[in-house]
Amino acid sequence: MAQAGQGAMPAAPAAPTTTYFDFFSDAANNTMDGHVQTLLAPYNDFNNFTPVQVEDLALSGRQGQPAVTYCFIVYHEESERIHAYINPSTYTASPIRTTPHDGENFIQVGDLMEQQFSVAIWPRSMYHQSNNMLVPTAAQLDNLIAADPDDELFGPFQANDPNVELIRTRYCCLVPHAYIPLVMDRPYTPKELWITLRGAIVNDQLEQQCEPLINYLRACMSRPTPNDLSHLALDSDDLPTVVALDPDLIAHRRRLLYEDFPHFNNAVGHAQATLVSQGIHALTQEVHLGRIESQQERDRARNKTFQSEYPASYNKLLTYAQVQNGNLLQPVWNQLARSK
Repeated sequence: MAQAGQGAMPAAPAAPTTTYFDFFSDAANNTMDGHVQTLLAPYNDFNNFTPVQVEDLALSGRQGQPAVTYCFIVYHEESERIHAYINPSTYTASPIRTTPHDGENFIQVGDLMEQQFSVAIWPRSMYHQSNNMLVPTAAQLDNLIAADPDDELFGPFQANDPNVELIRTRYCCLVPHAYIPLVMDRPYTPKELWITLRGAIVNDQLEQQCEPLINYLRACMSRPTPNDLSHLALDSDDLPTVVALDPDLIAHRRRLLYEDFPHFNNAVGHAQATLVSQGIHALTQEVHLGRIESQQERDRARNKTFQSEYPASYNKLLTYAQVQNGNLLQPVWNQLARSK
């Protein structure tokens, strides 16, 4: 407590920002106000924006002055969660020497961890448009959640169902700066983001401006067939591929990081930071490989047939069922094989 006759003690300096969650929690870093509808338009307008054009727009953020950081969400099949990716950029080739990264697009996976990051290849296919999807209207989705709060996905829907619409989206969606903290700190289920992210958009009265993002969430919560995953769930073959960090790639990504966090740029600890980044990345790759193996196991399970699992009994079953080949068997026999 200050003594009589003395001024108040100066306030302690604010702790430096060390994560993108904190970075975008600061309204001063929101450079998208007034531009949300324009920036989201390519994720709903398939006549005027090709995947190449959408990619160029996404990469242009780091090329401006000041640079703009963009965040995207993608639905992972394996985790059944929506994950955040941040800061797409192209590795520019050096005129002096070549690297395996030249011309490749990379993106940060999730938020920073103790100033370190994991990186993935960000394919152009993320900007491809989906097939047509039947999904409930926003109001109907609210009704479905209220009627069955334990369900995470809904559908399938038919064209003659009330309160459904035919829509298309892309396989990722841009998140306006003001809402990045709602998606950044961990992966979320689509329903969680429908409640929090879409709820915040409604509260801000920005539903029209954010229509592409709301449509993306509607599609994430809708399934094409019974017991299937979401329309937009991507398996390991289609997701961004986590890559090993080497000094060249670390230097490239840290240059971007220093634009957003200048206080990270100091000589002390750079070598240690490189080692930590490589260690974190090795762990991330290990998890990624485990997910690929899990995906392969699921694919094998889905492709099981009675013939592949019970070859000795297959011909007998054809005789008993009086059919010429396995395609004419009742589905229950292949379902039995898949449950093995």
